[in-house]
Amino acid sequence: MSMEMPNNKDTNVGKENDAAITRYIKSSEPLSMEEVEKAREEAQSFVERNITERADPIQCNKCIDGRPAIKGEECAGEKKPAAFPGADLGVAMLLLQESMTAEEALNNVLDFLQENGATFNYHSDTHHEHDKKGIIGCGHANAAYEKNEYYAFRSDEQKKLVELVQKLKEQGDLRVSEDILDGDHKEKAILIVDDPKESVQHDDPQTGEQYFVYDRLAHMEYIEKLAEFLQKRGYEIDADKLKKDAEDQAMATLALLGSSQGKPIFKVAMDIEGVVVLYQGNAPVPEDK
Repeated sequence: MSMEMPNNKDTNVGKENDAAITRYIKSSEPLSMEEVEKAREEAQSFVERNITERADPIQCNKCIDGRPAIKGEECAGEKKPAAFPGADLGVAMLLLQESMTAEEALNNVLDFLQENGATFNYHSDTHHEHDKKGIIGCGHANAAYEKNEYYAFRSDEQKKLVELVQKLKEQGDLRVSEDILDGDHKEKAILIVDDPKESVQHDDPQTGEQYFVYDRLAHMEYIEKLAEFLQKRGYEIDADKLKKDAEDQAMATLALLGSSQGKPIFKVAMDIEGVVVLYQGNAPVPEDK
């Protein structure tokens, strides 16, 4: 997945089908060279202070959200959960784009995880627990329902998917786990990490800084294995298409959320010589911005 930023022309998000109306996102205003370098230096310092070992993406994952958790987010061996949009709920959203029903998408992901000895993880937040705005306290899942014209599947199936997951949790189903995030969004930028073993913590308690962190390589590994699982079940699933759909959905969400739209995106590379943080552009914005 390239995670390429939109250029000066509008970039199509999703694919036209009977389940969704295709909409556009566009590039945000570019930063000055001075602004880019300041943001890059801050991101470099944050990454160097917060490098950590990452968990297997199927066994333990979380959303890219930068806020700290007051419940959940624990992995065996104290490793950091692999992070991708919506966690396992976001993966089920990819299957909605394959024209699966909410029940079918959820059951396939649950079965896949159970076969791998893992649980289905998603998150909400303390804001949603208090004011009940939206369908859940996860921006990725909420955006796909409230701004569904940017996603290539039906809003009613998205709402039903979330309700099914919440119902399992309320019933005490041990196949499902929930993280609860706390506080306001303060993310300074988006970090894309392509590393087989390491990642970056999303928040620094010492400085109060937050970043969106996307473990892209881990996400692609998860999607590859899920595609193989579904193919064995007789589905005509293309792993490369799922990866592209993941890119489309991630870009739509970055454009729609006020906490991410227009913010710098940096690619993080780690090797024996140290950490390199490379500016990739800015998160897009909706066409009406």
